[in-house]
Amino acid sequence: MPDGVLVSLQNGLGNLEAAARAVGGARVLGARVIFGAEVAEPGRARVTVYADPVLIGSPDPFDTRRRDAAVAWAADLTAAGIPAESSETIVAELWAKLLYSAALNPLGALLGLSYGALAADADTRTIMDAVIEEAFAVAWADGVTLRWGAAEDYREEFYRRLVPATAADRDRSDQRLGGRAGGGARRAGAGQRDPHAAPPCPRSSPCHGGSMESLTLARGALESMLAHARETHPEECCGAVLVEGGRDVVRRFTNIQGRLHREDPATQPRDARTAYAPEPRELFAAIRDAEAPGASLKAFYHSHAVRGAYFSGEDRARAMFGDEPSYPEVAYIVVSDARTTGEARAFRWDEVARDFVELTIELTPP
Repeated sequence: MPDGVLVSLQNGLGNLEAAARAVGGARVLGARVIFGAEVAEPGRARVTVYADPVLIGSPDPFDTRRRDAAVAWAADLTAAGIPAESSETIVAELWAKLLYSAALNPLGALLGLSYGALAADADTRTIMDAVIEEAFAVAWADGVTLRWGAAEDYREEFYRRLVPATAADRDRSDQRLGGRAGGGARRAGAGQRDPHAAPPCPRSSPCHGGSMESLTLARGALESMLAHARETHPEECCGAVLVEGGRDVVRRFTNIQGRLHREDPATQPRDARTAYAPEPRELFAAIRDAEAPGASLKAFYHSHAVRGAYFSGEDRARAMFGDEPSYPEVAYIVVSDARTTGEARAFRWDEVARDFVELTIELTPP
């Protein structure tokens, strides 16, 4: 239809520009969507949470033809049972949705927590506050006028109205994480692996010059990790090694994968026997303590209760942020009694290999 319009029902930035390149800017309407849905069966979707009406508008508020088209489309959606309204500030509304998504979705996907749980935890709330502050500053720098005068005004509405309305929802991007996914198209949960997968990082992985680099580790720290693994067997354990006062200190994390599996077996098909998910508050506390003067984060560790110690494809995926390692200087230690009593292997990112390679573990007195 020569007089038709393309309605971009897609949150985020850059979509309107892409649509304009495809069909011409004069035929594009933007829309902000702020309800959650899931596919109940092929051809049928179910709305799970609802926060606000869909907003439809012209990117150019002075284009009367597109403004009228937005009014008409909003009325049609409302008549179909999807509450919708027209907006003359659709670009600002898309930025406002970005504030919401940026604060909730990355943490929700990484930690497997609902929006309500994220807001209820002091550590994740601190991170979300900082994300909102930065996103708000970027919007202002880009010349976008938001309806809140300052980031703290948005945060008040965010915690008072928006999060409670979607508290039970969780980010769905864990279903689109590609290589990070477990159990088909869904990511089975943080720290999950295929227990039958072949080790992607063999013991003989060379580093520079054909020899392996080393990780110095206090013998007492290794013994503490192995003891942790034996105490939690047949479930996996997880934790970190911090350097505090020149000493290796083991910080144990609670593996909450069993609880995640019980609460939502459809998206968390594995339990704690073949997967792990650190308790978020314990994880963040360790990372925060490692940033103190004189302290550092030396390693993350976990156990394999089913097979021996190896760095699986899922282990690698959870250690990455996109194409880069989350902690390039930090080692990843895997311990296990399944194949050899007291087996422990360590891996760390190698920039030349662009992969994680095995380290020799050099034990020092406790």
